Amino acid sequence: MQRIGFILLAVLGLYGCAHKAAVPDDYWGPQAKVSDSYTMQGKTHADFFYLDSINGQKIEDSREASRSASHGRGSLLIGRTVERAVPARKATFRVVGRTQYAAPIDQFFHTIYEISGDVEFAPKPNHSYTVTGHIFDNGDDDSYMALWIVDDQTGELVSPKIELEGASSLNFFDKLIR
Repeated sequence: MQRIGFILLAVLGLYGCAHKAAVPDDYWGPQAKVSDSYTMQGKTHADFFYLDSINGQKIEDSREASRSASHGRGSLLIGRTVERAVPARKATFRVVGRTQYAAPIDQFFHTIYEISGDVEFAPKPNHSYTVTGHIFDNGDDDSYMALWIVDDQTGELVSPKIELEGASSLNFFDKLIR
């Protein structure tokens, strides 16, 4: 009986981690590419800027890929960049900028910054884009975070900048659930 309970718990835990494909199975139209980015802050952590979801559907991202690549390596963060094909049509893209440490326990002893928002745009067919941003911490009153999507070919912003001035770190409970 204990074994069945454990298996059920494991399956339910994995169910919550499921990601949808960025391009739906029933979509046959033109595509574009969107890449995540990150800035290493030493060997133990980085600031990630990534595409979290499209039209509300969670997709694979660089923060999660880096967490998986770093599993079992102590405090060494192995950065991974995820790039994915997306439909070349107007959509709502959820973008996130967040600090990530390699060791899960380090999340509780260090400041974790996060900024996120939804941007709407129509990727052009055969174009590539990158989610990028800045996280600057110069003290509580002098912190700045920004997040946007840029067209790799032209260097132009294709989304408005999502900006936040002042402190915006996650509290203990937010660190547990995100």
